[in-house]
Amino acid sequence: MENLEIYSLENISLKQVYEAFMESFSDYEVAMDMPIDRFEEMIITRDIDFSCSVGCFSDGKLVGFILCGYRKIDGKKYCYDGGTGVIPSFRRKGIANDLFIKLVDLLKKDDVDIFLLEVLENNTPAIDLYRKNGFGVQRRLKCFKINKEDVLDSLPDDYAVGYDKANYVNIDEANFQPFMPSWQNQRISILNNIDNYEYCSVSFNEEVIGFGFIHKKRGDIPQLRVLKGWENKNLEQLIVSELKDRTESSVIKLVTLDESISLIKILPDIGFSDFLNLYEMTLSLD
Repeated sequence: MENLEIYSLENISLKQVYEAFMESFSDYEVAMDMPIDRFEEMIITRDIDFSCSVGCFSDGKLVGFILCGYRKIDGKKYCYDGGTGVIPSFRRKGIANDLFIKLVDLLKKDDVDIFLLEVLENNTPAIDLYRKNGFGVQRRLKCFKINKEDVLDSLPDDYAVGYDKANYVNIDEANFQPFMPSWQNQRISILNNIDNYEYCSVSFNEEVIGFGFIHKKRGDIPQLRVLKGWENKNLEQLIVSELKDRTESSVIKLVTLDESISLIKILPDIGFSDFLNLYEMTLSLD
């Protein structure tokens, strides 16, 4: 039997965690194209903290892990599962469950209120494991994409279009479509790596009525928001049309969107197709 130990990733190098991450997801349903610099960007974007993450080691080799991000949201302390993985040769040994038990114990000692994660909708074994450990489905998340060449250009009409990211700081998101973005799409996630994004805002009578961000290289749009009362007025199409020319990617994506928001109904009309569904699951640690 292997000599397995579970402890913090605090003193583990980024390279070692990256290698274990890539090996763990080598047979993942969604192809994992992630050079180490993009992995590091993900760590920063999602506030992943190695000192609060746990790993399983076999003779010093990292064979399993749970990467954790931490934030305070509406007065509550959240832990986000930024990636749980076990390398193929060490699966079916209960490592994921052992990691989870160890982590939950640490979270409770740190007075974390809620543990949050995302899981592919059809990953039944993982969902069953999480339910067994007390998680419940919070909401369903959907992912959309469109080829850049298929995005129709949209005339701005009487709207003013701007690209100054500085005005995003002054935007009160509470005045826009009322929903909580998924962890990687939250305001802080964008600000953590703001230089990697391009921004577009649409204004009417000097008031910002819509805005969006797009990743300069990957084409991901983490936020596409329209002021309350301005939905279905072609603003979403206009913003996507403006953003598409500000990314190197040939594919534009909006991922992990709450399926209940109005944008979900608008995206297919713009030409986006749904390509992946997930569940957001939470565990109360109070």
